[in-house]
Amino acid sequence: MRLPHAPQGRYELAVEYFNKSYNIARASNDAEGLNASRVLFGVAAAHKMLHGVARHVDVNTRPCVERLVDWKNNRADQFDGEIPQPGECCSSNVQRQSEGSFVVRTCVL
Repeated sequence: MRLPHAPQGRYELAVEYFNKSYNIARASNDAEGLNASRVLFGVAAAHKMLHGVARHVDVNTRPCVERLVDWKNNRADQFDGEIPQPGECCSSNVQRQSEGSFVVRTCVL
């Protein structure tokens, strides 16, 4: 397998397809396909986040660094939104609650 949509920058579509590939491999008990899909899904997801992560590193404010550290703890994509400004939400004032497979973050100011 390869990243069919990655060279064009269509990472969201690549993530969607590899997620489908993973589910098909899991349903058919295809261990090799499952492992390949898992790796390629991760690569596509990483490429999708790369620009946002780089922006947070470049801005280098406390909220940006805290968002990066928070991402290291939970690996949820938090980088497609606006860059947080100094004084905005940071990991120390965020409440988390699980809703199914998603984590909801609520800013507490």
